[in-house]
Order: sequence, then C-alpha cells, then structure tokens
Amino acid sequence: MLVKLLPGQVGELWDILKGLIATSLPPTTYNSARRLNKVLEALLCGKLVCWLLHAGGKPAVVIVTGLVEDDYTEARNMLIFSLNIIDRLSKEDWKQGMATLKEHARLAGCGAVIFYSSNKAIIKRARELGARIESAFGLFDIN
Repeated sequence: MLVKLLPGQVGELWDILKGLIATSLPPTTYNSARRLNKVLEALLCGKLVCWLLHAGGKPAVVIVTGLVEDDYTEARNMLIFSLNIIDRLSKEDWKQGMATLKEHARLAGCGAVIFYSSNKAIIKRARELGARIESAFGLFDIN
C-alpha cells in the first residue's frame, strides 16, 4: 500500500528520510550544496510529496514526487524525484503503488509519471510495470 506522508510527518521522520532521499537524488541536483535543505523545504511546503510504499505492514520504498511543467510546451507530469528501496516488494505491491501514483498524477492534470534512473533493477522493474524507457540522460559538467 502506498501512503502519502503529510508535511508534518515528513518533519517528524526527517532524520530517517534524509539519508534515504540523499542517496537517490537526481543528477541535476549534484551542484547544489544545499540540496537536502531545499528538498526538506519543498516537502514541508508541499511542492514535493513523500510517499511510503508498504509491504507486510512496514515501509519498503521511499518515493519523493513533484509536479513539473515544461516551460516551453506546458506539458505537465508527475516526476519521481527520488526513489529508495529499503526492502523487497512483490510485483503486485509495485503495481498497486504505481497505480496509486498514476491516479494522483491523473487527478493533478498530468499526462504521465516520469523518472530518471541509472539503476538497472529499477529500470527492469519499471519496464515490467509498463514504463517506456526511451531516452538517455546526459550531463556535461562545467566545473
């Protein structure tokens, strides 16, 4: 079952969540020294949302999402900003969790749930759940 944390719950659990979120931030955040503080700020004010995917009554996956809109085309999507696996989940648990995320995205006027990942297991699971893996992400460091 996928559970959406309220901002106050994120604050209470931040000492646990921060390490999990830090290990799975997208590469677009690496040049920000304050990235974890900014993520916490966004979670507390509702710009980002933290979800816990439970299996067997305990959290197995921490997911942080945000709504993003392309400035040029106005395409709106739900971005899985970070995802960290704590414990194994069945394919059915993943399927139910993604169904919940997709429904929230649909209700928010999004066209898709999108993500970045270089983790082969995550990419494999996403394909199994019906994701189209179409692109590569490139990054030219300037420092």
